[in-house]
Amino acid sequence: VCITSPTVYIGTEGTNGCPIGYTTMTAAKCQEVAGSYWLGTYSIGDAPRGCWRMDGVTYGYNEHPTGGTNPTYEPVCDVPFVVSTATPSSTPTATPKATATSTPSPVPVPTATPEPTPTPRPTVVGAVPTSTATGTRTRTRTRTHTRSATPTAAPVPVAQSTRSSHTTGESGT
Repeated sequence: VCITSPTVYIGTEGTNGCPIGYTTMTAAKCQEVAGSYWLGTYSIGDAPRGCWRMDGVTYGYNEHPTGGTNPTYEPVCDVPFVVSTATPSSTPTATPKATATSTPSPVPVPTATPEPTPTPRPTVVGAVPTSTATGTRTRTRTRTHTRSATPTAAPVPVAQSTRSSHTTGESGT
């Protein structure tokens, strides 16, 4: 396991102390970060508590119990330690997979046998079986696209009247 602190956090000018999630570094660490720009350790009330950077160039460390703010000073903070594996893995960590959920069956469930049972020949829609005097069955077709939805009756023959050819009223024999 390798423990590293990749960088330091430079705070905002005019603030006092490190923001939440960062820590105040030691004076020794502050001097290490500053290198040749190190000014020394102080106890002053108008500089950030802990490590600070002045005018973006020089570093110092304030031991004052509360510290303070100054428009030319920035707090310098430790970035929390990062714990990593000794050897990075080339394979990414597996992402959890969603489990399949069953879909409910459609309602209503279809019937096992279709209704009505199919006929061997095409069925004429609207055909009504009728009987005749001879006892044979015939079909009369009803047209659904006509004005009437009921079957029409066959025309009835009209009896012919007999006319007398005589105009005198005499009957001929």
